[in-house]
This record gives sequence, C-alpha cells and structure tokens, in this order.
Amino acid sequence: ETKTQMRNNKMNRLEKMMKVVFTTLIICLFAISGFAQETKDFDPTISNLGSGAQGFVFKNSEKITINDESTASSYPSEINVQGINPANTIFVIVTLDGFSHTFPDDVDIVLVSPTGASSVIMSDAGGSSDVNDLTLRFQNLVTEIPDSGPLTSGIYGAANHGSQSENYPAPGPGNISSADLSVFNNINPNGVWKLFVLDDGSGDVGEITRGWSLTVFVDKVTATVTKTADTFDGNCNSDCSLREALASSIANNIEFSS
Repeated sequence: ETKTQMRNNKMNRLEKMMKVVFTTLIICLFAISGFAQETKDFDPTISNLGSGAQGFVFKNSEKITINDESTASSYPSEINVQGINPANTIFVIVTLDGFSHTFPDDVDIVLVSPTGASSVIMSDAGGSSDVNDLTLRFQNLVTEIPDSGPLTSGIYGAANHGSQSENYPAPGPGNISSADLSVFNNINPNGVWKLFVLDDGSGDVGEITRGWSLTVFVDKVTATVTKTADTFDGNCNSDCSLREALASSIANNIEFSS
C-alpha cells in the first residue's frame, strides 16, 4: 500500500466515523428537545399516504378515569406537540390505550387541536357490553366504530352514533356533533392537543388505563448534509453543514451525502 493509498484510507475511515458521530448527535438532540417520542414512516394501513409521508408519535401515559355521569379525571388530558416541520398536518391517528367501561355507549370523547379545530372521536358507540383493556385506534378512511357491541380492539373511524350534539362543559368545547378527523388536515399541529372524555349515563364507570397517543403525519422533507465543516449561514442548500440541517425550518429528516 502506498502512502497516498494509506492516507486516502485513513480519510475514508475518518469520514465514516464522523458520520456516525453526527448521526448520534442528531438522535441525542431530538431526544433532549422532546421532538417526538417516536417517528413512523409510511403506514400500509393508510392507503392515501404515499411513501413520502412521515408520522410523529406523541403520548400521554397518564390514566384517565371515566367517572359515572361526569367528566373524566383528566379533563382535558393534554399532549404538547413540538418541533414538527413542515408544520402542515396531512393525517392524524388517535389511539386509546387500555379502554375499559361497563357500558361503552355512555362514553363521549372529543379531540381539540391547538388551532381550535375539533372532532368527536367516539360517542354513543359500543353498546352495553362490558369491555376491558382495549386498544382503540381512530383514523379516517376505515369503517367507523360500531354502534352496538361488544367492542374489540381494532382500527376504527370516528363516529357519533347519537348524531345530536353532546355538551362538553367548560373547559371543554361545548356542543359538538361532527365526527370527522379530516378537520385536522392542513393545520399547524404544533401546540397543545386536548382530549375531553365524559360519561353521560348513570350507573357505570371505566378508564383509559395507559392514556392516549397522537400520531401526526406530515410530508417528509429531507435536509442533506454535504460537508463536515461546522458553518452556519442560516440555509441548508447545496452547501449544508450538520448545524444548518438541524436548524432547517422546512425539513423533518436528515441524511448525509456519500
């Protein structure tokens, strides 16, 4: 091996090591900033999203106790979404983790976004059969949660089977009847999302044991790091450092040029 070849091999090894360090730094920075608890690429159960969509999952694991003929213990239960770029929602998923109730038809749930847009998640659904520790995932473009029971864990569309407005008292949004998660499309998802849960019948109780999660999908936009020098001019273009990529306000994915 010539000195030139040895020098080139050493530089190649150094470049690979720097990429590993940079990648680790990105992961640490996202974790520290609370960027999101998890990211999801294209989900095959969502037929209208292309492979360029990326989802960010945020969770509130606090138990929600569903009191008899009253508002829930956490009213609202909140999730603070931060750091999503570009700030334009194209799809949302709401998951209830550990739903139990002795008369599911009594339960009314509405989600309110940081912009004030709201949708019923479930109301007058599931009939009278006891259910225990279900995972209920709500999204558009699937069959709505059934009116009758018994409910089972699964993926459902939001539904208000009573059709009439339910009153979610202050600090809730008041009278709401529409069950349509598409109202959250094309809004800025950053900020506090609020889940209001109540029981409107007597004699039955329940809980959402492990809380709830919100998955926000946006278009995937990639910032490509093209150099190892730590420069910063505020732009991530053809000449982009790691710091410029991290600071980019229009990208949610970072890769390194070869």
